[in-house]
Amino acid sequence: MDRRTAPRTLNLPFLWLLLAVGMALPCSGQVPRLRLTESMRAAQGVSAQLGLDKVQSQAILEAALPWDACLAHWNDILDSLEAAPMSESELLQALGPVRTALGECRASRSKGIRAALDSSARVAFDALASPERPRVLHFGVHNRLDCNVCKTPQPPTP
Repeated sequence: MDRRTAPRTLNLPFLWLLLAVGMALPCSGQVPRLRLTESMRAAQGVSAQLGLDKVQSQAILEAALPWDACLAHWNDILDSLEAAPMSESELLQALGPVRTALGECRASRSKGIRAALDSSARVAFDALASPERPRVLHFGVHNRLDCNVCKTPQPPTP
């Protein structure tokens, strides 16, 4: 039993290759998460609520994404105004036009999404985008016994 055993040596080029591959591949904690923008979330919400197929979902996403630049611009202005050293009355006066512009960006995004939909989905989108207004605006502290809205209709007594 005279076997000659060769001493085992490390294959250094192979180890260097493994080390390089291990460093090149990100670990799960190093993978940056995709941050969804407001328009991406809006497009996903519309797509999910209307039950759209992938082609229409992609179309409304493409229609919504350009409005992220508008929203980001006005949100940056909003943040800078809120951080500025000014009185509350000046701040409220300065925020009004910015909030109006944000609303216009969102309205334009909704118009773009609506234009990207086919005719059958537009009807459902319109119902989704503009829900029916309440018939009576009713809130606040009041006497519920004397309130005509709070009273449940009583059947007429004979």
